[in-house]
Amino acid sequence: KDFFVFGCMTGLRFSDLCKIKPANIEERDGCSYLSVRSQKTATDTLIKLPPQVMEIIKKYKKNKTTLLPVVALPGFNNNIKKIAQLAGWVQPISKTRNKRGVNKQTNTNNNTTVRFCDAISSHTMRRTAITIMLTSGMPEYIVRKISGHSGNSKAFYRYVALAQSLMDKEIEKMHVHFVAP
Repeated sequence: KDFFVFGCMTGLRFSDLCKIKPANIEERDGCSYLSVRSQKTATDTLIKLPPQVMEIIKKYKKNKTTLLPVVALPGFNNNIKKIAQLAGWVQPISKTRNKRGVNKQTNTNNNTTVRFCDAISSHTMRRTAITIMLTSGMPEYIVRKISGHSGNSKAFYRYVALAQSLMDKEIEKMHVHFVAP
């Protein structure tokens, strides 16, 4: 659970989370930062860490080789699916993929719905972090810098799952500028 929360709060890929070491933590002006180089893109990132993440780090301080306990990806995915099931996240969801801008349902064993807990994976951490950063008002170029996406990355938008209520709120901001005749 701690590994998952850490990933949701930093936006790092699973492979990068597995490799961070205590030496990746930097203290600057009374704040803690995580300094990492993405394995996939060789992008350097400096992420200011919130108190919740620092509590997780303190919990595993005795671990000298890596910052967090490392688990193999298949075991990690199985564990978070079990945690999500225990949390009651079992509602059915449609399984879709976006291909060239068109959402298409996928057939998982001839079934287009799966339980939400079964759809969760390590990548959910990254999607969650990027979506929260964007929906909290963080400028897109900063989210791209943190997540290691280039300015022309089409993959970046796969992470964004905006709620209709948030989109409505933003559109309403625009509506106040129109004056009825």
